[in-house]
Parts: sequence; C-alpha cells; structure tokens
Amino acid sequence: MSAHAINVPSSRQKWVAGVLVILYALVTMIPLAWIMLTGFKSPADAISYPPKVVFEPTLEG
Repeated sequence: MSAHAINVPSSRQKWVAGVLVILYALVTMIPLAWIMLTGFKSPADAISYPPKVVFEPTLEG
C-alpha cells in the first residue's frame, strides 16, 4: 500500500478535469460560432424565427 499526498491529483482526477475543461470550452464556443455564422446569412435569414440552421452563405450581411 502506498500513501498518496493530498495535493497530488490522481490520473483519474486529471482525466476528469481535462474532460470538464474541454466540455466547458465547447459550450462557451457555441455562441461565438453562432455569431460568426450569422454574419454569413442574408438579413432575412439572420432574423428569421425559428432560426435557420441550414442556409446558403452570402456576403450580403
């Protein structure tokens, strides 16, 4: 049996922390990607309700 120091994370804790950081990064990037994609929509598509996910890109906006 080996003793572990309380301030040294285990490999499982490192893995969980890494997964949480990646998930947080993806969740925070979704609105930024949505804003960037809206820049390539026509004005009518940009304000449509429900929002159009599939659209034909244009430089009109």
